[in-house]
Parts: sequence; structure tokens; C-alpha cells
Amino acid sequence: ALGDNRHESAFFKSLVGTWDFRFFPSPDAVADLDFAAIDALPADRIEVPRSWENTLRYNKPNYTNTEYPFPCDPPHLPADNPCGMYSRRFTVDAGESAGKDAMLTFEGVSSCFYVWLNGEFVGYSQVSHSPSEFEITGKTKAGSNRMAVLVLKWCDGTYLEDQDKLRFSGIFRDVELVLRPQEFVHDFTVQTPVAEDGSAEVTVRFDRVEGDPEINCTLTDAEGKEIGRAVSNGENIAIPVAAPVLWNAEQPYLYTLTLQAGAETIEQKVGIRWISVEEGKILINGKQVKFRGVNRHDSNPYTGATVTREDVIRDLQLMKESNVNAIRTSHYPNAPYFPELCSEYGFYLIAEADLESHGVGTLYTNDGHDCMGYIAQDDAWAESILHRQKRNVIRDKNQSAVI
Repeated sequence: ALGDNRHESAFFKSLVGTWDFRFFPSPDAVADLDFAAIDALPADRIEVPRSWENTLRYNKPNYTNTEYPFPCDPPHLPADNPCGMYSRRFTVDAGESAGKDAMLTFEGVSSCFYVWLNGEFVGYSQVSHSPSEFEITGKTKAGSNRMAVLVLKWCDGTYLEDQDKLRFSGIFRDVELVLRPQEFVHDFTVQTPVAEDGSAEVTVRFDRVEGDPEINCTLTDAEGKEIGRAVSNGENIAIPVAAPVLWNAEQPYLYTLTLQAGAETIEQKVGIRWISVEEGKILINGKQVKFRGVNRHDSNPYTGATVTREDVIRDLQLMKESNVNAIRTSHYPNAPYFPELCSEYGFYLIAEADLESHGVGTLYTNDGHDCMGYIAQDDAWAESILHRQKRNVIRDKNQSAVI
């Protein structure tokens, strides 16, 4: 955890690489086929993560700004809805997986997808730019396992993903299998209240803990010196910091919080800072800040919406050289490591949810102003809209850059 390289963890198995891929013009073309019939069909090979438009040239990556890429009739979709069946085998070692919970995570799939493991249906998910986690404990077996993933180009969620960008389809972010101890920290929230005398606390609220593990919490400064520690069995903890170095874009000072529960250790970088609004002005640590900002898409000229950590660092370096200090993730959560790097390099981040329904503006009027709220004001969409907002907050709530 302290090395910040999850690939070195014994609990982590990356499933990126070359997968088999079969393209179908619509879900109807694959609906009546069993896996044996699908496996008998000729297969292409596709790199994961990567979209099928810029790898195998199925479809074209179309760009639209305010219009949907198909006739606007929410929540209905065209019958010709291209889809791709991804499949691969991976090995699970019996000793490594014994006594552990298995979590299968897709960090980004557009637009929706169905998952099978060893012929058994695992689940369905949508919200393209947010991670989807599947509990697959007991569904893997020692040795070789076969996974199949059917991805649809469009779904009803596409009506909430009308971002002005090139539209790509497929598994465009990483896929991994994570083995967790049966007692572990599933979700936690870090906050950094600063007192009037300049002292601060790093507080941890344990939102979800599996089992009843003893959680050892340690806070160190940027040089690795221990600031304080606490022990929790699921109750909230607070570690005082007498004279904190406050985080801002010019001085992105980060402390390190480690949470150790049994065999598993989680690292979380923490920037101590506070935000307020006075007379319409946003203050960071009590000081007015002027945003020199840009909008940013995850984008690479060769791999489309699939970006690497190196791609992101190159973007941030160019922005620093141009005196940019703020970024809006237009219009969806960027790659999972993007807010972490913004916290490290020093950027104020406006972190948008995977949510835009601009295309309804074309329904009835030329200028669209009379119906821009067509979906947002319809109770039938309320749960989906709130779901996307919650997933955005939960993923990045502990990142100091997000203001």
C-alpha cells in the first residue's frame, strides 16, 4: 500500500490484456445463442481496456455535442444497438483465494454490460464512467476460469450520458479481481476539520466494515514521521494535528493515512484544508482563490477514452506550465487515479458526475430552452440521477483536490 502500486499486492489480480471479441449488430443477434455456439464463432482479439471503435474499427467513433447519437425518445433505444461479447480465461490459485472474498471490478464500461463467470450469470451494471463491483465469492474455482462480458453500445442510461465528446463503446478502463479478507474495511470517509487556533484533526468515519476487525489507523507526514495513531472496531476515530501544513494548489502537502485490518492495509493520502463561501467568494483555508481552469476529457489520440497514468501526468504537466490551477472533469468522473494525481500535483478539482441530458433540448423547440428539464423534472428518472450523483461522491470523497 505504501508503495502505491496495487499490482504488487498478493490480493490483486489484473485482468487487463488481450481478450476474445465477437461483434453483433444488435442484442437480438446474440440473445438465442448459448456460450458453446458463441465460442464456435470466429473471434477477433482486442486489448482491454480499449474501445472497439478505435481498435477493431467496428462502428465509427461519432461526435455529437448537444444531440443524442440516436433519435430522442426516452427511454427507448433503436433496435439496431451494436454490442460486443468479450471473453477470456484467468487462473485462480486455490491457496491465494482460500478464506477470502472475491470482488470483480470494472472501472469503466460504456454503456452497460452483463457478466457471466463459468457459465453462471453474475450481474448487470451501467453508469459508464463509474466503477462497478461484483461479489463473486464462491463463483470462481481453483485453476482456469472463463469470464464473458456482453457490452451494449447504448442503454437507457445513455439518455443521462449525453456529454459533448467522441462516443466510444466497450471496456475502456481496467478490470481486476481483488481478494479481500473476510473481515475488512469496505468504505470510509476522511474529513479534516480545522479549528480557529490553527490546529486540525484527521477524522475517519467507517461507513461499512465487513466482520469485526480491529482497525489500526496511523497518520504520518510527508517525510514519513508519525503524527498519531488510533485503534477502531468500526467506531469513528480522530487523530489530532497540532500545527498542520494546509493543502492548496500552490503547496499540495499530503499526509498519509494507513488503515490496517488484519492482513489488509489501505493507504489514503490526506490534504488538510477547509473550504468556505463568504459574500459569494470561495475561500480555501480562509483565502480567496481565483480559478484559472480548463475542462478536461479522458482522451488519447490513439486509444480514445482509454488513458494511462502517464497520459494524465503529461496533461497535468502541460497545465502547470500554463498556470492552470483548476480542472472540471467534463462531464463525468475521469480515470480513477486522476483525482489522486490532482491532489498530489496541486489542482482544484470540480468533479462532475456521469450525468448530462442535453439532448432533450432538441425535442420540441429549436432553442431547447422550453424542455431542457424534460428528464431532470421527471420522477421516473429521479432514482437514476441520484444514483449517479452518489457514485460520483463515494468514489472521490476522500480526495483533497475535490472542492
